Amino acid sequence: MDRRTLLIGSAALIAGLPRPTAAQPRPRRAVVGRLSPISKPADEKMMAALRDGLREFGWVDGHNLDFVFAYAHGQIERLGDAAAALLRHKLDILVVGSTPGALAAKRATSSVPIVFVTTGDPVAGGLVDSMARPSGNLTGIAALGQGLNGKRLQLFKEMLPRAKCVLVLGNRASRYTHEFYKEHRALESLLGLALVPIMVESLEQIGGALARPDASGADAVLILPDVLFLSNPARIVAQTNERRLATICPDPEFVRHGGLMFYGAGLPRMYHHAATFVHRILKGAQPGDLPVEQPTQFELLVNAKTAAAFGITLPPSFLIRADEVIE
Repeated sequence: MDRRTLLIGSAALIAGLPRPTAAQPRPRRAVVGRLSPISKPADEKMMAALRDGLREFGWVDGHNLDFVFAYAHGQIERLGDAAAALLRHKLDILVVGSTPGALAAKRATSSVPIVFVTTGDPVAGGLVDSMARPSGNLTGIAALGQGLNGKRLQLFKEMLPRAKCVLVLGNRASRYTHEFYKEHRALESLLGLALVPIMVESLEQIGGALARPDASGADAVLILPDVLFLSNPARIVAQTNERRLATICPDPEFVRHGGLMFYGAGLPRMYHHAATFVHRILKGAQPGDLPVEQPTQFELLVNAKTAAAFGITLPPSFLIRADEVIE
């Protein structure tokens, strides 16, 4: 058999084999941007809750979905640049926290769907046209914190009936802070509490603000929900406790760091529910057609160790209603 025969035979053998087919392309993973107004460590519980919620719908990070992250580290002025950086990726959806975060995302894109989680009023804050018909590319879940702050003060008064004065710590740059101060007079007469505004623009100003003469003699401090404060619960509680000011908290993490009490939906629970919006949008729903929702479950947390340190006797009825008592 000559060389030519070998070549022909080899060619015939190869021709008889199944032709190789091109590798099938893997299905494209959904890409979800996460714009967080706080830091990565502070955001971990929210992201864990969001991932858990998505997993219930079959969306698994690293399998059929990828996250891309950007953090503002409590600095609202960084949100615009962070949103722009995220949008350089081919995002299918953008999940944002806080009203400032949602506004920054809204300014950055009118095409990428945005799901927000906020404690502010999304209509008054300029995020959507209405709760029932958001229109545009935004929808989400909002706790409407103004009413919750009133409930927190009411619960505090029940816990400490002799209380006469509560400081209200807010971010001077926040629209939400000014809206609360406009409405606080009605709460004063309703609850029999003097509410003293304490406005700051940075964490470094908190100590001096709490030491002001008009802050002396206060029984507690109500911390308004704000990116500036939610990023640093341990640092803020340390300052309020040092001045023997019971802390009425905007998030459960404050109570776990020694704050006195929290009442509300809790951000992790809200992020778990936000997965519903992400799933529906990834399946083709338009955000403008999905009504903004409000939390339906609320929890009461109290730090019994802090209460004892402040000489506060917790009423049995209060403890019975508490979802968690930290000893």
